[in-house]
Amino acid sequence: MEELHTRYNVSPSMGGKAWENAHAESLNGVLKHEYIAFDNLSLSLREARVRLQGIITKYNISRPHGSLKNKKPAEYETFVETLKPEEKPKFTINY
Repeated sequence: MEELHTRYNVSPSMGGKAWENAHAESLNGVLKHEYIAFDNLSLSLREARVRLQGIITKYNISRPHGSLKNKKPAEYETFVETLKPEEKPKFTINY
C-alpha cells in the first residue's frame, strides 16, 4: 500500500494515534449498520449524493444519540442554545 501512496504522492487519512479516528469510525459503523443497504450499490454519483444527503438529514434530525442525553443532534443544539454560557457543555479532545 505504501507504494501507492508514494506513487500518487498522497498521505494516508488515518491519524497517528488510535483515538484520533474514534468519532469517524463510530459514525461509519452507524451508517453501515443502520442506513446503507449494501444489496444495491450500483448508483450514479448524483444518486449517491442524494441518498447521502438523506442519510445525513435522518442522522441529525431523526436519530436520538446516547451521547447527547438521547436527544437528536438538531434537538440538542437547540437545547444548548437556551443555556446560559456557564451552563453550556464544554468539549475537549485530548491529544
